Amino acid sequence: PSAPAAIAVASPQLIALVDALHTPAYILDRHWDALAWNRQATALFEGWLPRRRMAQAKAQQVAPNLLRYVFLHPQAPRLIVDWENRAQRLVAEYRADTAAWRDDPVRQGFVDELRRASPVFNAAWQSQQVLSREGGSRAFSHSRLGRCEYEQVTLRVAQQPDLKLVALVQVSNN
Repeated sequence: PSAPAAIAVASPQLIALVDALHTPAYILDRHWDALAWNRQATALFEGWLPRRRMAQAKAQQVAPNLLRYVFLHPQAPRLIVDWENRAQRLVAEYRADTAAWRDDPVRQGFVDELRRASPVFNAAWQSQQVLSREGGSRAFSHSRLGRCEYEQVTLRVAQQPDLKLVALVQVSNN
């Protein structure tokens, strides 16, 4: 297979698909930068996904990254139920997801940045755990929405295997 493009772009069709979903949904690239998301995802992930579209964010060199949010944003531990276990799992999933690019300088720089900035990320990275990112139950304690429970579905994009569509299907909202 050919090497992935240096900068991934979500096609207009993928963006339209994300917008058509009535549940929080977003597209991640190989570095777990969000390339597209819908308004439901913006509402759930305050502080991670901005209200403006990615085209506007790209112009400002903003990359809303899932791991930066989870490990560096002060709101993430309050939002994500069982944050410490979820955070450790995310590191193991990121390691599995990016194993083919372990020599990529962008990946290495990103990992080094998070290791310096977050002791929790650093400890999880040193644990060497590897898990596939398959989805499963996700719970959030939202400041306005209350407790929200979802089943996460993660799909690889056939035409762009570096991209994944993540949708959170609501189970209950108390």
